[in-house]
Amino acid sequence: LAIAAMPFFTAFMSEYSNQRVPVVAYCLWLLVTALLNVRLQRAATRAPVVDESVSAETVRRIRLRGWATVGGAVTAVVVALVSPIPFAAQASLMTIPLWRWALMRATREKTA
Repeated sequence: LAIAAMPFFTAFMSEYSNQRVPVVAYCLWLLVTALLNVRLQRAATRAPVVDESVSAETVRRIRLRGWATVGGAVTAVVVALVSPIPFAAQASLMTIPLWRWALMRATREKTA
C-alpha cells in the first residue's frame, strides 16, 4: 500500500517542487515506506522463511540495506524542514549509500 501511494507524492512534489510542504510530504512518505520495508525484510530474513544455509552475514547485509534507506529518508526530512532550498532535501537522498557504508562499517567493527 505504501508503494501504491508513491506516485501521488511524487506528482505532488513534481508539481510544486519549489515549495516546502510537498517536498516534506514526499520525504516523510519515503520514510514511512522505508520503515515498512525494514519490517518486511525482518520477516523475510527470519526462520522458517530463510533457508538455514543462508549465512548470518548475508542476512545482516540485507537488513542493513533497509536501515540505510531509513537513514537517508530521515536526513531528507530534516533537510526539508530546515533548508530554504527545497531541492536540497531531494539531493540529500543521495546520502543513502553513505548510510549503508556507515552502517556496514559500524556493525562490522562490533561483530569483528
